[in-house]
Amino acid sequence: MKDRDATLIAQLRLRVRDLDRARAFYVPLLETIGYTLTSTGEDFFCVHELHVSAGAEASANVHLKFTCDNPALVRIFHETALVHGGRCNGAPACRPFRRKAFSACVLDPDGISLEVVYRPPGSAEKKALKPLTLFQESLH
Repeated sequence: MKDRDATLIAQLRLRVRDLDRARAFYVPLLETIGYTLTSTGEDFFCVHELHVSAGAEASANVHLKFTCDNPALVRIFHETALVHGGRCNGAPACRPFRRKAFSACVLDPDGISLEVVYRPPGSAEKKALKPLTLFQESLH
């Protein structure tokens, strides 16, 4: 199989009830792990492959897991989420059932489940795909 820069998803869409509130939550949150706003419009915004738009109902039964480069970023991600309207769904901690992964879980203002994880080098867990990286392939 062709190496696609280890990317599984080219775009992920979330629907939220209040776009301004979601923007105020997601933009600073994802900046903590190195991702910035890439596109915005009247009824949407994008942070790399994460496309967020408004709807009458928020997306349901969604859990997004992001990776980061060190355990300090797990704590910063968690704290940033709480400051910007998120709720704790698992404080930063070592998860032995995840083979030494250090992670934290939050719920966004609409209840969408988010997790950030740091896996130390050499951990036995399968290498994670790069988070939110875009794969583009020429059609020619």
